[in-house]
Amino acid sequence: MYKELYKSSFHFEHCWVTLRHEAKWLEHKDNVKGRKRSAPITSSPTLPESIHLDEDNDESNAFVDLERPLGKKVEKERLKKRKSQDNMVLSLATKLDEIKEEKKKIHEEKMEGCILHQKNAERQFVLHRKNEES
Repeated sequence: MYKELYKSSFHFEHCWVTLRHEAKWLEHKDNVKGRKRSAPITSSPTLPESIHLDEDNDESNAFVDLERPLGKKVEKERLKKRKSQDNMVLSLATKLDEIKEEKKKIHEEKMEGCILHQKNAERQFVLHRKNEES
């Protein structure tokens, strides 16, 4: 069919075999089909209504992935967001570690203060007993 229309053979058969089931091509085919349906009937087409490039119609190996791959800009933005979120998480983790260390230090100081207070109370008790005995 291509040879009849363009008077030469199709040079990219290997590409077509690889790309015919890609999401981008399937979406393009759907858009073209949609335009054909919405076109007025009064126009006379110079080409046949449809060109069947997929002649083998092998449904068993048809892989349809409707989600298009991300573009370069979108992928860069996604990576940038992920890096900034990772940096934020790292910063928050560092702050949390600092807070834990500070709490631990305060707890140790309180414990030291309690121990000193208890030792002073014991000394005063011992001194008070000695004074009563004498």
